[in-house]
Amino acid sequence: MKISIITPAYNAEKFIRRTMDSIHSQTGNFELEHIVCDGLSTDGTLEILKDYPNARVISRKDGGPFNAINYGMNLATGEIAAWLNADDIYLPGTLQKVAEYFEKNKDCQWLYGNCPIIDAEDQEIRKPITCYKEIIGYFYSRNMLLCENFINQPATFWRLDLWRSIGGLKSVYKAAWDYELWLKMSAKAPAHHLHCDLASFRRHEESISENFYEKQFAEELQIAREHGNLLHRAIHKFNVGRCSEGSRANSYVKTFLRGSAVSLLGAGILGIANYLIRRILCNNMSLQDYGVFYSTFSLFIMIFGVADLGLTQSGTVMIAAAADAPYRRNTVFSQLFFIKSGLAVLSAAGLFLFCRIVQPELNRIFTAIFLAYFIFQALNGTLQALWGGLKKYTIQQIGYCAVAVLTLLPLCFLTEIDLTSAAGCFLFAALTAMVFSLLYSRISGLGQLQFSLNTEVSKILLTTGGLIAITTTLLSLMYNISTIMLHARQGAASAGLYNIALPIMQIVQAAMVFPGVFLPIAVEMSKKSEYTKLRAFVRTALLTALAALVPTGLFFHYCSPWLIRILFKPEYTGAAHATTLLCLGLVFFTLGNLLFQIMLSLQQTVIMAVIAGITAGSCLLLNYVLINCADVEGAAGATCISYLIFAFLTYAVLEYHLKRMTHKKAEEKCA
Repeated sequence: MKISIITPAYNAEKFIRRTMDSIHSQTGNFELEHIVCDGLSTDGTLEILKDYPNARVISRKDGGPFNAINYGMNLATGEIAAWLNADDIYLPGTLQKVAEYFEKNKDCQWLYGNCPIIDAEDQEIRKPITCYKEIIGYFYSRNMLLCENFINQPATFWRLDLWRSIGGLKSVYKAAWDYELWLKMSAKAPAHHLHCDLASFRRHEESISENFYEKQFAEELQIAREHGNLLHRAIHKFNVGRCSEGSRANSYVKTFLRGSAVSLLGAGILGIANYLIRRILCNNMSLQDYGVFYSTFSLFIMIFGVADLGLTQSGTVMIAAAADAPYRRNTVFSQLFFIKSGLAVLSAAGLFLFCRIVQPELNRIFTAIFLAYFIFQALNGTLQALWGGLKKYTIQQIGYCAVAVLTLLPLCFLTEIDLTSAAGCFLFAALTAMVFSLLYSRISGLGQLQFSLNTEVSKILLTTGGLIAITTTLLSLMYNISTIMLHARQGAASAGLYNIALPIMQIVQAAMVFPGVFLPIAVEMSKKSEYTKLRAFVRTALLTALAALVPTGLFFHYCSPWLIRILFKPEYTGAAHATTLLCLGLVFFTLGNLLFQIMLSLQQTVIMAVIAGITAGSCLLLNYVLINCADVEGAAGATCISYLIFAFLTYAVLEYHLKRMTHKKAEEKCA
């Protein structure tokens, strides 16, 4: 039995060798005819094809893949035929199985098998989709095929006479030729299903299915209209409608809302746990020690934020971009983990020496333990980048909450708390959370450490993170500078009072989950150049923030004294006005931070750094002026106004950039 395989190719050097090897490694009781129809490739495709003398290579100008396939089929001389695209592969033994089945089943005109989906590194992905199609295959009928295209093209074979009787592929379609072919074939003869894996379909960023899936689904719906009845059309529309242009936007919204709901719950738990931690420390320490503890905390977190070099966010972006490529994802995760490890250790060593020189009275053991806590928190940040990039929001929030809860539990059982014992509780929590997170990432297969250096990935991480580092450092200054300046200019008592207002704001800080949730979604939307949807999201975010201002201000104006009396002590109600101002500022910061994620997905890191620099400079100047005038309220007011400047600048720049990109895309489409 002679089997003819047609391979359309154009600039396919990246994957065509794997395709050719998968075809020419087939052995069995059959004769192979392989015709490669090349569309005048300008890369190394033709050079690679020279390594396969048994393949017939025809290089000519054609009208695209469908034209190349039709041309090759007209030249084919086999009894059985199929086409295999230049990025897909046959599995070992496939052609022998096909030949045996056609030989034994003379009535079989065409058949299809199972077809796992693989990524650019040949790793299987989207297993639930493969499993779903395998199950549907057991119940094949033409009616079912009219309702949904569940047949995988790479794993489909037919008798060449059947192909010629239906006239080949229809040129009017650009992405769903195979579906029309199945329906034409099924009208003449039922398909047989081989319940085994025959081929692997590769999904990557350059494939038709990845870039033109909306067009593919639209064409499939049109084909179903032409070949089926009203019921078929209705069911088919329901099956693919969620992948249409409008429904794609709904998919983004659903992902965002689902992630936000989980993250809101986690942030609420985290805020309450942070409040309880501060309450225990406040009630068991002197106000002086409490101020020292959180002043040191603010200093360390600011320095470690600088040492992060923007790696956490750049890692999240790269992991989101490689979500369907496990090998690439693990490489990014590993390089991120080891780079952050080295930077954290170096930062800790530098800070320890700094504290010994500048603050020799500070307890050495407390300093060392607290620095160890920040090292492990830096590594936990790597795992949070992994969960965020993969949109595993539940796991991400469990990780955040675990550190806070594990800090809280030992504090509850301590009869006496000083600086050293408090720092020890923090260290225990960070170390435990990191160990269990690493174990889970390995067992689940979501992230596995590779103990090898990849200079390419490391360079991209550091390059992308460079300006992000400047930006996040400046934003961290905005968040922590008030505490540090209060301590320097007004003393530890003012810094302690300011940190009475902060934990209440941190409970409200549940709204801060939105930026982190949206980052991987923004990466996907930017990758697909969906600028109109991004503009709509930006405007919705602005209106939502403005609508939240009045109720936020009124609520905390009247409720802050009451909350402080309940949560802390009546003598700390002097922090009430600061609480109101911080919570109002949080609305602006959340808006600005959300818009920043979109700018990051658009790779506008230079503009981000400029905006952050302007904002941080404003924050520093405002703190210098207002702390002298109004002490704690002045610091809170400076923070609030700085966040307003931050949000306004980010919105103005992003709106201008998205408008320009939208117009550019429209012009390219017209051209």
